[in-house]
Amino acid sequence: DVELQAMVLMRSIDGLEAAAQGGVDEARVYYTTEDEDRSLLMELRERVKQATPTSSMREFTVPWHDTGISSTTHAEYVREVAAAFVHDMEERIQVGLNKR
Repeated sequence: DVELQAMVLMRSIDGLEAAAQGGVDEARVYYTTEDEDRSLLMELRERVKQATPTSSMREFTVPWHDTGISSTTHAEYVREVAAAFVHDMEERIQVGLNKR
């Protein structure tokens, strides 16, 4: 059962592309400007989305600032991802136990 066995946590960084294309060195470390690489990544993301049930996917967006992702924002993001992961796992475990 894919809904119980698969879990996708997908992150996007809002503003990273613009910063990298604008020449911000910190952004270039995390972003490729190579068209082929970008195309492969976009294709992979779409294939994962198509193959994963909506109930098994969580998407998160983190804002990029001038010098990167702030430590406060990153901490909030990590807490949000962890809470979502724990919630989804507990739910999957309960469903699995109820099927027995």
